[in-house]
Amino acid sequence: MSIFVGEVLADGIVFAADKNITISKLDGQGNVVSTVQEPGSKILRWPKRKALLGYVGCGQVGGQTMQEWLYDFMGEHIEFTEPEVVANEMRDRLQSNLGGPGAAASIVQFATFARREGHIVPEFWHITNIHGLTATGDYDPPSDSFIASERLLGVHLNQASPANIRGCLRSCANQFRPFWFHQGLDLAVFNTLSEAVRQAFVALQGAGHLPPPQTLADWERHARMLVLIYGAYFEAFGAPGQRYVGGGADVLSIPWPQDL
Repeated sequence: MSIFVGEVLADGIVFAADKNITISKLDGQGNVVSTVQEPGSKILRWPKRKALLGYVGCGQVGGQTMQEWLYDFMGEHIEFTEPEVVANEMRDRLQSNLGGPGAAASIVQFATFARREGHIVPEFWHITNIHGLTATGDYDPPSDSFIASERLLGVHLNQASPANIRGCLRSCANQFRPFWFHQGLDLAVFNTLSEAVRQAFVALQGAGHLPPPQTLADWERHARMLVLIYGAYFEAFGAPGQRYVGGGADVLSIPWPQDL
């Protein structure tokens, strides 16, 4: 697996992820005999900053890397107008290519903006064959089937409406608690580290050592920091071949559009 950070803000949406991709070598019976990490990218941005894609889990679809597969998929949906159509098409394609018994765990995040009830709102789509978390915060085993669901309005931001969602997101950011989605390996560990980092930066801001983030570029730096911190954790404590998170960080963002 990897680590992925998605933050939804009043100024736009930020995606960040580490760059390590784990490659497993198998013996003739299909058993893993060794693993290594190679650099790659796990997040992509639509042309004209229209949307973002990110993934954790399964790194290959057929004969393509997941990055290549997502790039091709994005190319087929360059001028999309309805996010739900894109998410459902991706669900069906992943089901066809990866679904069924024994499927590897796969999570794809798709974020963009849409017009709802006359207002521009962010949408954050979750396309996956993992249907839940255990009581300890670990992922359930992968299911035979992929699902696609929008996770903001009516779900995690169920108190917000299209009319006030931007204000709600601004309030979260002003408290240095941006609305986030985290996906990846050992989420309980990552969330513990990221909360400690957040508290450290609150102290730094309070002491005047660092200004609070004001722009999308500022929030990109903080998302990068979270990914790099987790990479450092694996660098310090992971055995060779088991540094599943690391290799640096990629960060991309899209601004809140003026119109759609």
